[in-house]
Amino acid sequence: MHNTSLFRTACAALALIVAPSTAWSQSEPYGQPVGGWTFNQTPEGGAIKCRAILKSGNQTYVMGGSTSGGSFYVSVNAGNIAKGQYPGSSLVLASGNRNVTVTSDGGRMWFQLVDFDMEKVAQEGAFVLNVRLKNGGFGGGEMTLNKAAPKALDRLFECIQSNGG
Repeated sequence: MHNTSLFRTACAALALIVAPSTAWSQSEPYGQPVGGWTFNQTPEGGAIKCRAILKSGNQTYVMGGSTSGGSFYVSVNAGNIAKGQYPGSSLVLASGNRNVTVTSDGGRMWFQLVDFDMEKVAQEGAFVLNVRLKNGGFGGGEMTLNKAAPKALDRLFECIQSNGG
């Protein structure tokens, strides 16, 4: 009997050691919603990508970042912006313009920002995205987040930090 008890204890201890390191391969929720924003975390390329997601009307806004460091990104529905890269585009904020390269997969488009600019996007709650099209024209438009965007960004930073970023 004593050996069985010792074996069960060893198995339980091994399960506690192995369980936290078990890899997961799909998006998982992260925390509770905040002001209409939901959050998820997904393993990608040896890092964890965290996202704050707001669905508003026909638009889905995503603020994202990764435990691998580097820049953050904002993603919106692509509308009529075709698949491709669009250098020379601009993000227009009340605090000033930022030059960005927009990438579109035909369904969504996104651009990268440093954390300081992500904070400006969240604090200001609205921005204009001018996508410089290949024909020389512009596409994109005005994007309006909700008042909970700063708290959503805080939760996004929390997700990244809690996953080792």
